[in-house]
Amino acid sequence: MKISLRAMRTLKDEQDRGVKAASGLVKAGSTFYIIADDEVSLAEFKFEGNTKANYIKLLEKELPLDAAQRKKQKPDWESLVQLEIAKDQRIILAVPSGSTENRMVGAFLRLDSAGVIDKNSEPVTVDFCEIYKSLKEQFAELNIEGACVLNNKIMLFQRGNGASGKNAIIDIDLAGFCNDLVNASAIKAQHVLAVTEYHLGHLEGHKLDFTDACVADNKIWFLAVAEDSQSTYDDGQYYGAIIGCLDAAGKEIARYEIDCATKPEGLWVDLESQRLCFYVVTDADSSTIFATIYFGKLLF
Repeated sequence: MKISLRAMRTLKDEQDRGVKAASGLVKAGSTFYIIADDEVSLAEFKFEGNTKANYIKLLEKELPLDAAQRKKQKPDWESLVQLEIAKDQRIILAVPSGSTENRMVGAFLRLDSAGVIDKNSEPVTVDFCEIYKSLKEQFAELNIEGACVLNNKIMLFQRGNGASGKNAIIDIDLAGFCNDLVNASAIKAQHVLAVTEYHLGHLEGHKLDFTDACVADNKIWFLAVAEDSQSTYDDGQYYGAIIGCLDAAGKEIARYEIDCATKPEGLWVDLESQRLCFYVVTDADSSTIFATIYFGKLLF
């Protein structure tokens, strides 16, 4: 079964600035937050009568314009996730991939009561080195590309696009994770609860690998793409994608092929009026092609 998607908007603003290597997506009402793996800012697009984007800097650094040098130095933020770190204190967190030594720093901003970024919020950096170095003992080619929260756990999604080909979900104790965010801004390895490998099969003759995840209707929805690549660093040709569904225990209960022209890397799912609404954001692996948000729905 397929979910038909339509293009909602190309992520380019009036000033000819925009997002190209989009990798994570969070929706709050008509506001979309997009993180890119080769930027140091979070992009905010409002879809009601405003084509101008807002860019919120998360790191005080500048990346080189040269594509090869930029790739070496980028923070490689691969997912966005909302979570409550304390009572009535919610944040949006950019999660790094951990695929190289300089890709282990995340960052978060605080949200207001409406679920949008607090205008007075200052970015806080987060050190993932300890937990990621521990995970590298199981995944030599660590490449975290998704994150979501369910049942007192935050789950990280390992993308198995390296030579070893291991896709997995890493369950982390949410209370311990949030305590580290509040008190130390460094995530400890001791909070890892379980690691479960997943074999996602193939599409168009190429292995499917996780690229993002989110929670809706008490279920885990994941995005996976088929790409001709044996590297967590270098991109390959894109062949197609699916949206899959896991129950709260982690068992796959559904999957749907999606018709997306370029590689989808960020996923958001809303439950609206007895229908599931899917939003994906793309990365064409090109320095000249802007990302696009696509939308589809599923009645049930």
